[in-house]
Amino acid sequence: SNKANHAWPQAFFVLLLEGGSGPVASAFKRAGAEVLWINKDGAGKNRNHASKQVILQLNGNYTVELITDLDLLLQFVDPAAVAQTLQSLNYISTLDDPLIPALAKFYRANDIGPCIVYPRHLGLQQALATMTASSARRWKPNPGNLAFVAAYHSSSVQNKQALAHYGSEQCAKLCLGKGPLLLESRPTLADEFLTRLGFLDEQHNCDFGEAVGVFCGGTKNSKVLRTLGWGSPSALDDRSKRAWLHTVLMSTKYSGDWSVVPVDVCIREFFASRNFIRHREASIPDVVRALKKYSVEHGLPLFNNYNALVRSVDWHFRGGDPRTRRV
Repeated sequence: SNKANHAWPQAFFVLLLEGGSGPVASAFKRAGAEVLWINKDGAGKNRNHASKQVILQLNGNYTVELITDLDLLLQFVDPAAVAQTLQSLNYISTLDDPLIPALAKFYRANDIGPCIVYPRHLGLQQALATMTASSARRWKPNPGNLAFVAAYHSSSVQNKQALAHYGSEQCAKLCLGKGPLLLESRPTLADEFLTRLGFLDEQHNCDFGEAVGVFCGGTKNSKVLRTLGWGSPSALDDRSKRAWLHTVLMSTKYSGDWSVVPVDVCIREFFASRNFIRHREASIPDVVRALKKYSVEHGLPLFNNYNALVRSVDWHFRGGDPRTRRV
C-alpha cells in the first residue's frame, strides 16, 4: 500500500519472478524498494539477481563476496526494530530515513566490523542479528561526522564477464563506480566527494563551480536532488556551493546513491568519426581543443572543465541546448 511504502521507503524489498513485468518492477523501484528477481526454484539466473554481496570494511575498503545461502534473500526482515534503535541513537531523524547509510555509520562508530551495504535486505538482516545478540551493549550515538556514499557507474552494464563476476547489474554498477565510501565531515568534504566521483581534479577539472554543475546535471543525481527538495545551486558562489553540497552529504534523508562522472566514450567516437581527433584514444588536451572548436562553431559556452565541455557538446549533438540545461 502507499502507506506501507511511505513508512520505510528505503528498507523494503520485492521478489519478482523472472520474466515478470518490467513496469511493475520500475514502479516498486520508484517507491524505494529493492527489487530481487528469482526463478520458480528460488535461484536467480538473470543479470538483476543478487548472488554477490558488497561489504564495507572498517578500514574504508570494500569486498565483494558470494552469497552462500540464497535462502537468506527470501527471509522477511521487519526493519522497525533496526530503525527504532538507529533513531534512538540519532543515526536517523525519522523512521522513514534510509537505513543502510545509518548502519554504515553505526558500524564504524561502534567498531563492530564489516557492514553489508548490498543487497540492502542482507544488510538489515545482519544489523538485526547484531543488535539482537548484543542487546545489553551500550551503543555509541551518531558522532555526526560521517557521510555515506554509494557511487554507481553512470551507465547500464551489459558486459557478460562483468555481470558474471559481480553477480548482478546493480552490484556491477556499484563496484564499477567507486563503490561504497564513508567520508569524514571536514571543510574539504565537498571537494573530496567530487574528486572521488571523478567530477573534480587538479589538471583537467579544476573549476569547483563547474564540477558541481556537472554533478547536479547527471540524470540520476538531479533526480535524487529534486526528490529531496534540494533544488539547484547554480546561482550560488563557490563557497556557498561547498556549504550546500556538504549539507546534502550529511543529511540522513538520502540513500547515499550517486552516479560517478559519465564516461566520454560517445564524444570520442563522435569526434573520431568526424576527424576532429585522430582516434578515440586521443589525449585529453587534443579532445579539449576539439571540444572548444566545436563549441565556438556552434555558439556553445566555453567551459573551463573537461567534464563540463563534454557534457555541453554531448547534450548539443543529442538535440538539446546546453545553455538551457537545468543543473
